[in-house]
Amino acid sequence: MGENGWNFFNTMAKLRWGIISTGAIAHKFARGVLRSQTGELAAVASRTESKAHEFAKLYQIPHAHGSYDALLADPSVEVVYIATPHPHHREWTLRAAQAKKHILCEKPIGLHHDEAVEMLQAAWENNVFFMEAYMYRCHPQIARMLELLRAGTIGEVRAITARFGFRAAYDLEGRLFNRILGGGGILDVGGYCTSMARLVAGAAGESVAEPKQILAAGQIGPESGVDEYAAALLLFPGDIVATLSCGLRLRQDNKVRIEGTEGSLTLPIPWGANIDGGDAQILVEKNGREPETITVPSGPLYALEADLVGRHIAQGHREAAWPAMTWADSLGNMRAQDQWRRALDATGPSFAEPPGGKNQPLPFSTWEQRFSKLFQSGVEKYRQGHQKAAGMVDEKGRNFLTSIGHTEQEFFDFVEDFAKAGEPTLETALSIAEVRRDYFLKEQNGAFSPHCISMDDLPAKDAEIEGIAWLPRLIPKAEAKLRGEMPPDLMYCCGGDRKFFKAHHIDAADFLRKVWETRGNQPEIITWVKAKSESPV
Repeated sequence: MGENGWNFFNTMAKLRWGIISTGAIAHKFARGVLRSQTGELAAVASRTESKAHEFAKLYQIPHAHGSYDALLADPSVEVVYIATPHPHHREWTLRAAQAKKHILCEKPIGLHHDEAVEMLQAAWENNVFFMEAYMYRCHPQIARMLELLRAGTIGEVRAITARFGFRAAYDLEGRLFNRILGGGGILDVGGYCTSMARLVAGAAGESVAEPKQILAAGQIGPESGVDEYAAALLLFPGDIVATLSCGLRLRQDNKVRIEGTEGSLTLPIPWGANIDGGDAQILVEKNGREPETITVPSGPLYALEADLVGRHIAQGHREAAWPAMTWADSLGNMRAQDQWRRALDATGPSFAEPPGGKNQPLPFSTWEQRFSKLFQSGVEKYRQGHQKAAGMVDEKGRNFLTSIGHTEQEFFDFVEDFAKAGEPTLETALSIAEVRRDYFLKEQNGAFSPHCISMDDLPAKDAEIEGIAWLPRLIPKAEAKLRGEMPPDLMYCCGGDRKFFKAHHIDAADFLRKVWETRGNQPEIITWVKAKSESPV
């Protein structure tokens, strides 16, 4: 147990960090590494060699380099922290990945979604760890907040308010107010607000939620051309509404407030709590009760971030686990920022018009895109006469399915039923695969279960619970699907399952996630199914 209740793996070898760029945020992170349990500073690079040497002397770093390329060629460096201005994140992430260095990249991951996709493709292809550095996600108050929300402390979440604004010196040559340099409040601090709203809206499913709609307003500077202050209204599934605001020209009340059906929860210092360690507070107000202050001890914030990266790399992971920034989370957050900026026409020249003035195909296939292509190819193969699981996908495809917790047989079942009956559709198959992937990575740490359920153990097809037919059979099937314990002759979302889902107005993936959320608690599932059955179509 470290200072202020800070837990670490103390037996691992120290991870050797290289810092790219020597700006203010690099100093904060360097101090964090010095106070970490898993890391040590090995090298620093600046485009001005004298600055690199000054930085190295200040933090007793062994190697100082006058170019970023020299740091990437340094064999003593295992992981890099990219602290450059926003427009350079893409370039140095790609180069670091090609140099086989693990990567922690300052936020925002890139200037827009396409850049983020390309960066993650490079990390995937070069088998290196990558995380976007929203350090607040590493603070223990975030985990505690999520525990309180999932426990129903304030009832069902209905509204989220998140603000992050400050008054910066007005400098049209500096990065904050320069359109070419990726300036504007949304890219600089608005991403904190979108990432928090998505995290809170998805808390019930131990994931993030993506907004269905984003409305925006704000001030575009007449001289700067960037969003100097802005607001957004986000509508999420489950009737959750988020109100966000950010800016560079005015100091705001930088808090997060979450309102539920039975009370509210407030983070007074959500973004930069305990830089040097200490206690954070969460304020909980239950309807009709005295407010309660929950104290959360914490280690130094940037040390927590460095150690989170160190632990995941030591365990062989390429991305962090929820609630830290996963790859899908970074992509979703960048999409939300893109939509917010588009609504304000605050996108900047490189974002508003792709090269050649046309939409270019993404250079990287996200796992969803890879699954979609594999599914479409499988359906075509099936219709051409290849009607068996073996050989439906090649070795590369099998490896991909394995990486998301899928078997070749499960994939074939989806393909076959769609080819024959037109369902489950690709969208349904993809959403089911997403839930299984989330469970596989979060609950099983990417390891397959050695168990397999028996068909003989399933309730009969005509069994009922409280008058609901098929449900006794469906619940254990869903549990087996989550755990990857389906026998080859059993399919989740088969014809019988689909009939049940349609009769009760239920989405197949939502049912799977509900079983996960309730840990198979039948009374809770029955109540939920009945509510769905009674809801309008």
